[in-house]
Amino acid sequence: MRHFIIGISSAAPALFLGGCVCAPVVTGDVVQLPCCSSVDNTQAVDISTGTGPWRVTAPDGTQQPVVAVEKNRGWVTISDPVWSPLIPVSWVGAPRTGGPRDETRLAPPDHGEPIDPGDPPGDYVYELRFNAPTCQFARTITVSGKVAADNRATIYFGTSPNMPLVASQSGPTGFWAANVIPFSITEPRASGGYVLRVVVHNDEGPTGLAVQAIAVSRCAPLP
Repeated sequence: MRHFIIGISSAAPALFLGGCVCAPVVTGDVVQLPCCSSVDNTQAVDISTGTGPWRVTAPDGTQQPVVAVEKNRGWVTISDPVWSPLIPVSWVGAPRTGGPRDETRLAPPDHGEPIDPGDPPGDYVYELRFNAPTCQFARTITVSGKVAADNRATIYFGTSPNMPLVASQSGPTGFWAANVIPFSITEPRASGGYVLRVVVHNDEGPTGLAVQAIAVSRCAPLP
């Protein structure tokens, strides 16, 4: 049985002090977490949206790689005070079958609503898969970051199908700065495959997800 230590952390991943936050090494659509080079070594990998190989399953059951989306006028921006210390990340969403996204076109000023009709309502299941191969040194993995979503997100982490709840948003404005949620999960003696899953519920209109996250491996000698 795997044991997860789940908590809410306000620490921004960009403030990681153990060294370089590296780009992910990907096999297929799985991020490969590197082995430590020595005892007490730490390795960090960027698994944010726009960097990691995120996939999304739309409400109709279609699963595809995510695509970058234009920011809806209400979405949190990188210049927002909550997000300003973080490495810039991309808003992503499901590809549309009816044509490209166009959330940036506005109707006449008298009503100012997006012309773009948006995405179908329902649950969009975003997943990032990664593998922690067995290494010379035992390691603890910590996955931490922040999530913004339109309309709201629920975060899970584990070894599918065992996916414990990590954190969740309530209300329809998960894209507002005040509703961005931090999260942190620690897996002692990590080995094998893991999934970071974010379920975004869309009430109506455009939807999307932004995740700023890293996976950190901290190693110690085997007992």
